[in-house]
Amino acid sequence: MHKNLVACLVCIPLTIGLSGCATTLSSKDYLFEQAGEAMTTYKGVIINKRDVRVSGTVPTTILGTVAGGALGGVLANQIGGGVGRTVATIGGSVVGATAGSLIGSALPAQKAIEYTVQLSSSPDKYLTVVQGLDQNLAVGQYVFVQVSKLGRSHVIPSAPNPE
Repeated sequence: MHKNLVACLVCIPLTIGLSGCATTLSSKDYLFEQAGEAMTTYKGVIINKRDVRVSGTVPTTILGTVAGGALGGVLANQIGGGVGRTVATIGGSVVGATAGSLIGSALPAQKAIEYTVQLSSSPDKYLTVVQGLDQNLAVGQYVFVQVSKLGRSHVIPSAPNPE
């Protein structure tokens, strides 16, 4: 019983804490897979920007699944005895893992900015990127648009006139 109490005291805050985890939309954040990767960079000028709201889900984290499964199993193990306890523990683990996965993948709505950039190399071509509020770039400002092989893009300030 003491072990179960300790497991609950560890797993409950961990599972609840996962619900507050959010993927940031910062132009300064990169995925681990992007480190050391060469990106395609385009020069351009911002011709439009607008405030937007981003919501949805992010890829499931293993941490949420494992913590939820552990918590569900520990709690369900308190039910019944013998074979009934085993069935309850397995069922609790499955339900807990599913719930933990959903909690771990939830992305709270975030404010963001959508930038439309006219490319300097092809004035009739544009790129539109949505990113976080960490950089407040202005319409008319010269920028670089970085596009990774994974498709993740960032708009970053460039020199006053990179032409």
